[in-house]
Amino acid sequence: MSKELKYCTRSMKDLLIDMKDTSELMMDLAYSAVIYDDREIAMEVIRLEENMDTLGY
Repeated sequence: MSKELKYCTRSMKDLLIDMKDTSELMMDLAYSAVIYDDREIAMEVIRLEENMDTLGY
C-alpha cells in the first residue's frame, strides 16, 4: 500500500511536539481498548500509528 507523502516545512520542535502528543493519545487509547475489549478503539490506534509514520517525513 503506497501512500504519497507531502513535504511541508515545519520546525523540528513542532514535529516532535505533535509526535509526543500523538504517542500519548495512542497509549491512552490502547489501554482503553484492552480494558474495554473495544476493537474500534484498537483500530483508531492503528490509524494513528500510520499517521505517526508519516510525521517524520
